[in-house]
Amino acid sequence: PIRILTRRDTCHMVSISATQLDRLVNANKFPQPVWLSPKRKGWVENEITDWLQQKIDARESTAETNDACTDRYF
Repeated sequence: PIRILTRRDTCHMVSISATQLDRLVNANKFPQPVWLSPKRKGWVENEITDWLQQKIDARESTAETNDACTDRYF
């Protein structure tokens, strides 16, 4: 089933403020919300989970690159 997260739940899930959430959404660096009514929007949980996984994957690939670079110093 598709689960829609509130703004508060989305912020809590990724540990960012509402202001930072707005900045990321406006910069197209975060999944766009789904408008549920003219005054209500939410985020698809799977899209947020995928975004977080991309951040984790990027961190791991950066760590591998950094390990290769620091080898020459030790």
